[in-house]
Amino acid sequence: MNTRISHSLVFALSLVILIAVIFVFGPFTTNYFLFPKLILLAASVLLSLLIFFAPALSAHPFPLVKSRLAFPLFLFNVVLVANLVLNSEGRTEAIFGKITMFVALSILALLLSSLPRSTKTISTLLTTLLASTTILALHSLLQLTVLYSATFLPTYMQTKSFTPTGSPLTTAALLALGLFLSLSLLRHLPHRVSYYLTLATSFLHTVALVALVAMMLPGQALAPILLPYSASWSVTLDALKTLRSLTFGVGFANFPTFFTQTKPLFLNTTSLWNTLPQTATSELLQFLATTGILGLATFLLLPFSFLRYHSDSPTTTILLRLMWATLFLFIFLPGSLPLFTLFFILLGLL
Repeated sequence: MNTRISHSLVFALSLVILIAVIFVFGPFTTNYFLFPKLILLAASVLLSLLIFFAPALSAHPFPLVKSRLAFPLFLFNVVLVANLVLNSEGRTEAIFGKITMFVALSILALLLSSLPRSTKTISTLLTTLLASTTILALHSLLQLTVLYSATFLPTYMQTKSFTPTGSPLTTAALLALGLFLSLSLLRHLPHRVSYYLTLATSFLHTVALVALVAMMLPGQALAPILLPYSASWSVTLDALKTLRSLTFGVGFANFPTFFTQTKPLFLNTTSLWNTLPQTATSELLQFLATTGILGLATFLLLPFSFLRYHSDSPTTTILLRLMWATLFLFIFLPGSLPLFTLFFILLGLL
């Protein structure tokens, strides 16, 4: 296998991963959505790693991966390992959850950042993402209107809350990013068939997003159970009271346990008095509480290493803006495997 073929296969696998983490689910595990996606992610990244280095097996000396992301990713993963070592409680859950996810995505981003850049490559990614969110938008509309009452579907799919991403909130976030992408592309497309197709997808994204968000308003059927931001901030501050937790956090899988110990009293007078949240409302607050200052700082170092990055290519500019838009969502929403996968793939292709 020559280097050009291996690079093409690695990029193709990254597209497969992006599609898989959005649409793949299966009732063969206790968690229909996370575990199948995580298994596919880990297996695909391992395969990508083997394919990437296959042409180099006979090379002397063995070539090193060169990337501007190499050092930030190294620091990020060192902090992940330190967090795992210092927090024994919930270690197994962390290993088979976010640790595996972040290590796999770090490898994927590093491999992608080592591939030759081209406008065609970036355009292919953007087209794949837009096609995926368009299908997701169409499914969301059908699920809210028709599919939830279809008796030929499995029982767990006969509900308005079903979505292949595993969460209506994640689906809404992806639809918002898809809408952002389609509107960005419209500025650079000629008034031909591609322009009107993209305009149609923008309309579909808008309708699906409005319908989904309307169902997620307080009191509606799909209203998410989220901590108030003030409660998330209160729990995070409590998590930073010791030097060790300030530096390395309380552990990736320990937010629910820590919440039961430091639950803000005002929640007892709300509808959340008996709720055990699995995460903070903001993913960045979640990072701060569970991985400490070092975890949050090394995570933010990944996108901020591109702070002064500039390109004359319209597609690369769209890619950069899409990455910042995804990071912006992490300020206000919990993270998820599909969103993190998109974020790391965007980083890798910048």
